[in-house]
Amino acid sequence: MRTMMATLTLLTAAGLVWCEDKKPERRDAPKVTENDFLALALDDAMAVERFSSLADKRASSDKVKELARKLQEDAKAYRKDLEEAARGLKVGFLTGLKDGSQATYARLLTLTGERFDEEYLKAVGEKLSTFHTSTADQTDSKVESVSKFARDRTKGIKTHLDEVKELRKGK
Repeated sequence: MRTMMATLTLLTAAGLVWCEDKKPERRDAPKVTENDFLALALDDAMAVERFSSLADKRASSDKVKELARKLQEDAKAYRKDLEEAARGLKVGFLTGLKDGSQATYARLLTLTGERFDEEYLKAVGEKLSTFHTSTADQTDSKVESVSKFARDRTKGIKTHLDEVKELRKGK
């Protein structure tokens, strides 16, 4: 009986070790189409603009307010450039924020002080991160207006993302 229990324990332990060693296969996400990119990027730009407009009024830190003003100005330019890039393509744009971005905006409206600053930096950082990734993926797009936007704007978006990360470290 003891031998059987020892064997069972060893087999169970070996099975657990084997399961931990096995890593899931990484499957690269399929590249989004230019039309999907434009719609998603526009939502990211609008969210950054709206979040930053709110931060300009509600942030407790002058550094956060200063960053928010820069982001708001650049997000307006990104939005204009995206709309220009979409000209001639059959892309439908929403005039408001998508549900997730709208929920984040509504949550930010309830916050004040340092808590607002933290949540704003987190939210705008997430938006800039997805915006940067999706934009960088479009630099080799077959649609010239999309690849031009991506080539022209990827570095600036990354710079803003780094600024947000730096401010979050300081908090």
